[in-house]
Amino acid sequence: QTLGGYTETAGHGGWIDADGTLFEDALYVIDITAPLDDREKLRNFLITLAAEVKETLRQQAVYVKLDKAVAFV
Repeated sequence: QTLGGYTETAGHGGWIDADGTLFEDALYVIDITAPLDDREKLRNFLITLAAEVKETLRQQAVYVKLDKAVAFV
């Protein structure tokens, strides 16, 4: 009920860790369509989902962007 739909796009990206090492990875960008009537509920849902993805896929971090706000989970 939280989501209205999504689009998944394969890509390639990179990030730099604290010691300056560049890591490059295959990635998926998932654009989610959702009602905006309760932004806090949506934000909490996305953070929880990102934490589950992080654990399941054994990632060091998952990038979440809602509007212009960014979080690394």
